[in-house]
Amino acid sequence: MNKKYFIPVGILVGLGLILVLLPQKKTYDEMPAEELLRQVASSSRFISPDAIADRIIKKDPSMLLIDVRSEDLFREFSLPGAMNIPIQEIFKPEQTELLSQEGIEYIFFSTDDIIADQAWILCKRKGLKNIYVMKGGLNEWFNTFFLNQPPAETASGEEIALYQFRSGVRQYFTGGVTVTVQKPAGETITVTTKKKKSAAEGGC
Repeated sequence: MNKKYFIPVGILVGLGLILVLLPQKKTYDEMPAEELLRQVASSSRFISPDAIADRIIKKDPSMLLIDVRSEDLFREFSLPGAMNIPIQEIFKPEQTELLSQEGIEYIFFSTDDIIADQAWILCKRKGLKNIYVMKGGLNEWFNTFFLNQPPAETASGEEIALYQFRSGVRQYFTGGVTVTVQKPAGETITVTTKKKKSAAEGGC
């Protein structure tokens, strides 16, 4: 077997127990195992935190973020606008109906990208489409936007633009400012956030 398939095969074997517990009724056209292995070996399913943050800011209606962690972890912290579908519940009838809507890109995420990748494999095996994974999960989200280090004085214009974009995203999600930042591709976007209410000003 080609070495590039070793890891994908290991992932599929690890999912065996979950697959046994899945409903036996075949509702969707299941993806052939060879095609699934080919897609698992590809990185095309991954979307970067930068691209996801940009779509959140722009309120892209074609994207739906799915947190596949437990409900307890979801309550502690998740991404803005995300909904919680724990991986164990991914094939409940109401969830499969949700994940089958046309014109929507579903982006799974977890603490890293392991559980999200498992959920992606399960959904692809059952024939669901437009399913993606946030690369690196929430760990990579924090590393990208909250541990963003200033570029060196010798940095290229692209590196500087990327730093400015990520700094603007951080300000957007922490609130209180209006800034204009330039994305690496050269597109300028204005990031506006509402000032958080203090206890004296009221609000929840």
